[in-house]
Amino acid sequence: GGIGMENLLMEYAVASLFLINMIVDAGKDVQFRMHLRALFTSCGIKRILTKMEGFQYEVIDKQIDRFRTNESIDYEDFLERENSSMADSVEGEVKDLSNPAQIADAIMSKVKETRSADYFQSAMQHMLLIRDNESEDRARMFQLVDAMLSYVAMDRRLPDMELKQSFNFTVQSLMDKLYTDSEARQMRQETLEARQIADSAIAERDEMRAQVALGADGMVAKLQKQLQEQNAIIEIQHRQTEALKADLADLQRVRAHEMQRNELETRELYLMLRDAQDVAASAAKRSGKEGLGATDPAQMNGIHDREKLMERLERNIERAKTQA
Repeated sequence: GGIGMENLLMEYAVASLFLINMIVDAGKDVQFRMHLRALFTSCGIKRILTKMEGFQYEVIDKQIDRFRTNESIDYEDFLERENSSMADSVEGEVKDLSNPAQIADAIMSKVKETRSADYFQSAMQHMLLIRDNESEDRARMFQLVDAMLSYVAMDRRLPDMELKQSFNFTVQSLMDKLYTDSEARQMRQETLEARQIADSAIAERDEMRAQVALGADGMVAKLQKQLQEQNAIIEIQHRQTEALKADLADLQRVRAHEMQRNELETRELYLMLRDAQDVAASAAKRSGKEGLGATDPAQMNGIHDREKLMERLERNIERAKTQA
């Protein structure tokens, strides 16, 4: 039943026992109180009291003792009123109202050697002839016998109970009523069980919904945290990429400037060498005209190397243009 249900069960049991004892003890005479206890017994009160004893609750135990003690007192008064005794003069055993064999012995002690003993014996024999099966029919038959005996025993002792009016029925109508009552009790029991199952399912559904909601919130928070971390990493990588792009652009500009400077220096060197070669050639021509001897510019010191250098510089210039 969950937390706190045990205390509610105890309170319900105590209240029920208080009510039962108040109803029974309020009877105006012994026979009426015995009649009420018999009705409770047919409803299964003895089995319920045995279960309640297992609770080991002092207040419940006191009410159970009160029910049983008053039952014994009334039974003793009843036997004394009927000129009998609580103790059997032969065996010396106390008669127990909850023992069917001792009840039968008590009845026989009252009606023995009278005409009533024959009817009692016939009634017991007819009860023995009730259909012996394990279905609900046998229980309903005994229930019917109990109801009829209750009417007989309490005839004219209750204001709303008249034997002639009470017996104005057919056995089949009573059996139909008992079947209807049994079906109603069964349907009520099934309804209670179905309601308990539904309540349990609703509680489980609410608990699962709370767990799912809590789990979803935790998962969403975890995913959001991971997403934020990934966004931070992407932002860092983006800044690093931008820095690398800026460095690469700077390197490209520096490289372009170096290439441009090298090209200019190569061109300047080429022009200088060409001018030097032209000057050397002019000087050689003037020396030949003045009779100093013809001098081939190609045979002058450094002229051959200068030509190769000039050719190489020209190729480098062309290559630089192609690369640009």
